[in-house]
Amino acid sequence: MKFEVTKIHIKTGIQGHAVECPVRICVKDTIKQKLKQNVDAFVPAPDMLIISGVLFWLPNKVRDFLMAFDRGRPVEPMTFELDIPNDIVFVTPKLRKLPDPPGKG
Repeated sequence: MKFEVTKIHIKTGIQGHAVECPVRICVKDTIKQKLKQNVDAFVPAPDMLIISGVLFWLPNKVRDFLMAFDRGRPVEPMTFELDIPNDIVFVTPKLRKLPDPPGKG
């Protein structure tokens, strides 16, 4: 699957933030558009992407982009590809609130 990190993704992104980085924002937008799925995604390291619990290794050019972005260096829009089949269904578990412990609440 092809991903395009745009100027909007870059402007919206937050340096050093695993959830609000431009690559994660791009991935969520692209999967929502192409696969019609809302997914959880975050970038725990410049070379790793986790989408709904599935680990994907990011290409070197994405790692270099993220390292520059996190250091406050100027970055340009870019495209990259990940081996994500178009028919994949990401399953995000639904979390539920645990009951309060006895004596609380």
